[in-house]
This record gives sequence, C-alpha cells and structure tokens, in this order.
Amino acid sequence: MRILYVSQYFPPEIGAPSARVSQFARYWCEMGHDARVLTGFPNHPGGRIYPGFRRRFWRVFDREQYQGVTVYRAWLYPAANRGIVRRSANYVS
Repeated sequence: MRILYVSQYFPPEIGAPSARVSQFARYWCEMGHDARVLTGFPNHPGGRIYPGFRRRFWRVFDREQYQGVTVYRAWLYPAANRGIVRRSANYVS
C-alpha cells in the first residue's frame, strides 16, 4: 500500500504530534508499505526554522530520509503561536 501522511509537525520538532507521525510512518514501512510524510520545515515552538534546515528552507521543497521514511518538506511561513494573523499564515502556508 502507498501512504502519504500530511502533518504539520514532524521530528526534530518535539511533542506528541510529531512523535506519533514518525512512529506510524516507521511502523508502516516495517510492515512493507510505502509510507511517506509531507510536512513543513521544522519551526515549532519558537517560530524560527531550526539550524541545519535553514539553507534547505530557501529551496522551497526538500526531500530527506528519516529512519527509513521518505519525508517531503515544503516551505511555510514560520510563526510562533502568537498572534492570529501570523499563526493563520503559518497554517495556510
């Protein structure tokens, strides 16, 4: 089966949502499925792109392998959870 999991959060971001997504995707790959994840560049919770991803951020779209899972990272408007306009721009992007 081919699975594309779309998620706002993915490691190295911390928290339950990113942990769940990575565990599901790894499990599906271990079961023989073609699991991939579409997510944004890591910026949660501070609203800044994590070091190590800043150069790739300007490519707009990037692909990487994370523990056997293909991860597609797309450009987004990085914003901390402050202010409805900025946070909405983050969600929309």
